[in-house]
Amino acid sequence: MAKFEIKSVVLCDEVRREAHGTAVIVGASLKGPDIPDGGSTVDRLALYLEASIGDASKVNIRLRSQEHKTSVIETTFDFSDAPRPTAEELESATHYELLVVMVVNKSAIKVPGPGRYDLQIRTTDGKPWKTYRSYIFPTESSEEEEND
Repeated sequence: MAKFEIKSVVLCDEVRREAHGTAVIVGASLKGPDIPDGGSTVDRLALYLEASIGDASKVNIRLRSQEHKTSVIETTFDFSDAPRPTAEELESATHYELLVVMVVNKSAIKVPGPGRYDLQIRTTDGKPWKTYRSYIFPTESSEEEEND
């Protein structure tokens, strides 16, 4: 059974799709936006993911606050209609991967406060979530204090 595997993940402001199918990643960052202690609404936030989906027919993705136990982004991708190789094609192939790009663009996201946010994925409803990456969403005052 082929295994689901994340190849890359980018947190950014926006992912734009070009007419010829490529993606343009805008505002890529290693951390989330600055958030005041009481929380805030972020204008836009996006995820760009590349994965080998293996046998997965559905992939659930969420960006979840560790401190507040709430998801600020949650979505599902359905790959049940994705083209799959025949047994004969698999037998003759030396290597086979079904690679996909998943893009999540969200606007007006309510973020409960600063802290650590985990990118979590599960491939089947009911299976446990797996954390693939964590991002720090710093307090607005963190950068001001560093510059003093």
